[in-house]
Amino acid sequence: MQRPRAELLITAVVGKRPGALPACAHFLRRLDVARIIDGLCPVRDVAHLTHGQVVEALIANRLSSPAPCSKWPAGPSGVGC
Repeated sequence: MQRPRAELLITAVVGKRPGALPACAHFLRRLDVARIIDGLCPVRDVAHLTHGQVVEALIANRLSSPAPCSKWPAGPSGVGC
């Protein structure tokens, strides 16, 4: 007697770690950073983002990836980033 063959189902599983960004976003929203910044720095009607949103993105970038955003040329003191 022949046993039935088992069916094999192969699926690709891709796991991605979100890193610290969800935690940064949560705390920035809890601290209400964007609203505070936007209250101090009004935005023009043509802007795509508010100042608060930009500041939140910069803070999240620095907290989650402490490498510099770009290289700056050396200043008068000869020191650059």
